[in-house]
Amino acid sequence: MERGFIQGKLEIKFLLLYILGRAESPLSLDALTDVALCDDGVTYFDFSVALSELVDTQHVLLERGQYSLTEKGRRNGAITADQVPYSVRMKCDVRMGQINAQLRRERRIRSELAEREEGGWRVKLALDGEEEPERFQLAVTVPLQEDGLKLIARFRADPEGFVREITGIQ
Repeated sequence: MERGFIQGKLEIKFLLLYILGRAESPLSLDALTDVALCDDGVTYFDFSVALSELVDTQHVLLERGQYSLTEKGRRNGAITADQVPYSVRMKCDVRMGQINAQLRRERRIRSELAEREEGGWRVKLALDGEEEPERFQLAVTVPLQEDGLKLIARFRADPEGFVREITGIQ
């Protein structure tokens, strides 16, 4: 069985600092795992241990299920970035480009559900443009919370399609 370029827990830590240093916003465990397991030398168990230790040593901050670098982690990641093999860095950079694009897109999509005193539920949906805030905004009242949640799920799944459907503008 062919082994990857990453050869131990210390190198996995360098890899995690490298990855988080390129993230435009905090990463979920799933996203971080997705990128970190790009090399055959990284096992999930070793990855988990290394990540836990980075959190314990305050290189990485875990907040609301999201991982980001602390200032200490950022400093040490800059120093150790060249310890990550070039081919692994290139794989990480490609994948992080995709993840960062998805994170930017998700930040543009906003939704809110609030109960009204008069009854019913107020649903607010907004889609920001790349350069302009609130390119599309809709506020509607629905009778049931379940209806509001369905509307939000539909909007979040395909906001551009939702806007086209509502406005009739292609």
